Amino acid sequence: MSPLVLAVPGVQAYVQNRCMPALDGADPPYADLGEVWFESREAAAAATQSPEWSAVIADAREFMDTSTIVVVWAGGASGIGPAPEPMYAQVEIALAAADSATPPGLQPPTQRG
Repeated sequence: MSPLVLAVPGVQAYVQNRCMPALDGADPPYADLGEVWFESREAAAAATQSPEWSAVIADAREFMDTSTIVVVWAGGASGIGPAPEPMYAQVEIALAAADSATPPGLQPPTQRG
């Protein structure tokens, strides 16, 4: 999936994280957590309408149950240490556990009023 994601116009970065058991040994609620970074909300909205994004989603359907995907749009960063360069829309795609009934959320960000 990585080369397909990086081919999407406007993508600044892509990170794929494998979820691990909790410190108490409990299984994680998700198998993986992917991050797709865009320069702005507008860039993210345009990217998710592109043929390249459609190819990413089509590829994802080949190896995962997209009805269990949870998508979160986030912006900004906080924490300890130097702040990263500002990038607005970070997509967190978590592949939910097999027993999850979470509906897909593969829509571009919308402006809240």
